[in-house]
Amino acid sequence: MVSPPPLKYITFNTSTDAFGTEETISSYPDYVGYAGSIDLVVDSNNKPHVTYGFIRTTFPVNSYVFYSNRVSSWTVPLLVDSAETQNVHYTDIEINEDNTPEIYYIYQGASSANLNGAIGNGNNATEFAVQLADMAVHATNLGLSAVIDGSGYTWLAYIDTSGYISLIKGDDAVFSPATITTNSNVGYEPSAAVINSKVYVYYENDQDDIAYDSYSGSAWGGETVVVEGTLQDVRVKWSYLNNNSGTSIFDFIYSDGTDIYWTAQAFGAGGTGTLLTNNNFTVGDGTNAVTLDINTNDANVDVDGAFTIASSATVVASDTAYLKVAGTYTASGAFTHSSGTLTFDGTSTQAITCGSSSYYNLTSTNSAGLTFSGNCTTAAIFTHQVGGTTLTFEASATYAFASIALNGVLGGLVTLVSSSPGTYWYFNVSAATPTVTYVSATDSNASGGSTILADDGTSVNGGHNVNWQFFTGVTITGTIYTDEAVTPLDCTTPRTVALSVNGATPETTTCSNTPSNGSFTIYIDTPTSGDVLTTYIDGATEKATTVTRADGTDMTINLFQNRAVIHHEDTGPITNANIGTYDYDDDTDILYTS
Repeated sequence: MVSPPPLKYITFNTSTDAFGTEETISSYPDYVGYAGSIDLVVDSNNKPHVTYGFIRTTFPVNSYVFYSNRVSSWTVPLLVDSAETQNVHYTDIEINEDNTPEIYYIYQGASSANLNGAIGNGNNATEFAVQLADMAVHATNLGLSAVIDGSGYTWLAYIDTSGYISLIKGDDAVFSPATITTNSNVGYEPSAAVINSKVYVYYENDQDDIAYDSYSGSAWGGETVVVEGTLQDVRVKWSYLNNNSGTSIFDFIYSDGTDIYWTAQAFGAGGTGTLLTNNNFTVGDGTNAVTLDINTNDANVDVDGAFTIASSATVVASDTAYLKVAGTYTASGAFTHSSGTLTFDGTSTQAITCGSSSYYNLTSTNSAGLTFSGNCTTAAIFTHQVGGTTLTFEASATYAFASIALNGVLGGLVTLVSSSPGTYWYFNVSAATPTVTYVSATDSNASGGSTILADDGTSVNGGHNVNWQFFTGVTITGTIYTDEAVTPLDCTTPRTVALSVNGATPETTTCSNTPSNGSFTIYIDTPTSGDVLTTYIDGATEKATTVTRADGTDMTINLFQNRAVIHHEDTGPITNANIGTYDYDDDTDILYTS
């Protein structure tokens, strides 16, 4: 057998994205065997401290725990502890409130395992005193993580002999069995983080999900699953002393056995962070009562996967911070809205189950649409203003919204349909005059609320609707040309187009480059055949006028710069009196006087 490769150290500069010079901490000159776990921490003077285990495989078979630190170079490794006929695992080093290293580790024998700890005699420790010796832990389900809270107490997260996630509290590596507490949940490989005196323990639960539980000093908060799947090896970045400087944002990584994933999660005071998960987030186990309180600390929550509120669980939303969900949303438990906003921001169609709770603001920015299951209620406004999308509502379900903002765009309608074509979905909007634009609605029964106003000419009646008011007039479309119908006007800067019917006050719109350069659309009440329509560019340097007689149907009226065009769509003729109905005397932008 040969000695293991040397233990190396290297820095990475996040400003320049460059690695520093590789350094050797130890080359194991006198041992044959293999290296155990390694841990590194930086003290308040930015000096790195490292601990590592080594298992010698030649006689006598021993395990060793070493320590070293670096000022200008790495110190000669110092022996912290050793054990015969046992393997060393999970070495963990922390810097306490006195800037002194504390080291913790597990020795595993043939049928048992025990937890140990030692403290150095100063920042640049030359010896360690073992203060915690041979505390029994689970024999095969090993795990250890140390953290120091805001009062300087050390907390060790480990797996007890029953296989449960547990904590023990100590000071300067001295621990009392009376401080042991367990959350009675089976878990694996715990990793701890702390905010002031509240300890958070992340772990792989018995369903192979990534979960956490918190301990306030007197009670556990209850297990919360943050990422579902077949996962392992979660590690959370501790956040009190000399790392993160007390910020409430936790960074944690985990693996699915092939790839490694990163997620950030925020808890602490001031709402200065974001709880971000790049996968699914489930609150509760469907049986036990669990509450996720986002409102107290107003942390932003951004779930890039599914968000599930299990039965018996409660989510208390923030009144100011955002709550965004990009995947399936299912509320089997309770949602307390706190007058806040829940936003659906996925890029593919999201399935939404509101459950029995009332929401305040429901906002969708989804670029594909939503599919609702069951009833849904808002105390404020439901908003979806993304053109070219579809909102599918469950047939026979009721959607009771205090107000709505449903708006598509020219060339991109928001389509509202029933999950079962031909069967009503009930749309009860209590605002006095709910108005929508660029919407296509089908199978919508709004008889339980106010009339839905879709009468500006931009929306489409898909049929089988009740208590909707759609436009019944005439649509005028056209193009502004800079010449004789060859070059459309660039309407990057919109121009106003006005249309007067029989000399009345004009209706106006603006031209745009959608669907093509110079395009415009005006919606007017149904004109009688023979009515005179005077159309012109209003208030711009470009001038163009077209006068025509209507035939009572949709029409195309084009405008040609520096030209006055006169024609009729009815049987005609168009007379001088018709032309003079609305001229330069009425608006100086018109190109003629009659």
